[in-house]
Amino acid sequence: MKLTLKQKLIASAAVGVVLMAALLTTLAAKQLKQQTLNGLTARTHSLVDTAAAGVTDWISIRADITNAMRGYVSDPSIIVSHLQQARLSAGFDDIYYGTADGKMYRSHPERNRADYDPRQRPWYQQAASAANRSLPMLTGMPLPMQCW
Repeated sequence: MKLTLKQKLIASAAVGVVLMAALLTTLAAKQLKQQTLNGLTARTHSLVDTAAAGVTDWISIRADITNAMRGYVSDPSIIVSHLQQARLSAGFDDIYYGTADGKMYRSHPERNRADYDPRQRPWYQQAASAANRSLPMLTGMPLPMQCW
């Protein structure tokens, strides 16, 4: 089969158009992929920053509530009511305070045990040995996370 010059020119142009279309499609796909990855990366960083700020705020608020107890732990007659208020304000399941002489106070007094000595607990020992502590033996346990 002999092709005429016109057919050869048309075939060459068609091949050129197809090659150019394939090249442009490949370049567009690569550019779209890069833009998508950049967008996902930016959104991920934004979400991580927002979550970190939220966690930092959550911890800061609870630390402020816990540290506000400093003025109330010296009077045993009112400590439980203040622990209960702090527990409710912070959204904790329990807040407790251990003293250097082995006494234990909880926002849920019914959870106290006569044989419990906070000085033997790792949380107390860790807090007592900390170099920079403002209120070492007052701590809280957050409520379980809820799924929405």
